[in-house]
Amino acid sequence: MVRVNLLPSEILERRKYERFYFPIIAIGIILLLVVLGGAGALRMYVVSCQETLQGIEQDTANTKRQADALAIFEQQQATLEAREQVVTRALKDRIAMGILMEELSYILPDKAWVTDLQLHQDDGLTLRGYTPESSKNNLDDSYKALAAVLVRINSLKGLKDVWLSRASSASFSNFQGASSSGSVQVIEFTVNGKLIKKSEMPVSDEASASPVPAPVPAPGN
Repeated sequence: MVRVNLLPSEILERRKYERFYFPIIAIGIILLLVVLGGAGALRMYVVSCQETLQGIEQDTANTKRQADALAIFEQQQATLEAREQVVTRALKDRIAMGILMEELSYILPDKAWVTDLQLHQDDGLTLRGYTPESSKNNLDDSYKALAAVLVRINSLKGLKDVWLSRASSASFSNFQGASSSGSVQVIEFTVNGKLIKKSEMPVSDEASASPVPAPVPAPGN
């Protein structure tokens, strides 16, 4: 038995593709669902990012308010640092006069006494004093005491260029005590020197400098 299809060729051609309609529609629906799902996921991600951004902006605003509230302390710190720099510059070349005078009092020989001591940062040292005058035949003992004064003063780290500017024979009668009377022959002397500022002091000497006074010399030295 032979089947004869009497449908026109256009209809036959159209019906040939009818079996593909369902798979194509199914694939289209699947693709549409995938696109919609991706769009939904992207939308949720964007919303999450926006919420995170809002939180960061809020934290930034809070931090800025706190920083503005603490700005006055930063300004005060800057003012204190500026004052500290001024004080540091002012004290850079300051000389501890009290310590230097105390060291001078410890190192002077027993045979010499001081009546006037002046220390000035710019003018330097001016020391006036006396030492007993030796007999005519032994004047060198008096000047040995003066030499000891110069050597010991020059040994202090805070002084330099120490020299004897005057030494002459004089009579001394300014003794303490009501029973003291008469006078003795002395050598009146004047010693001058220059003070060393901290900025002029070598680093090794400045690091090793100590506020402890020099030791007391043994009697008779």
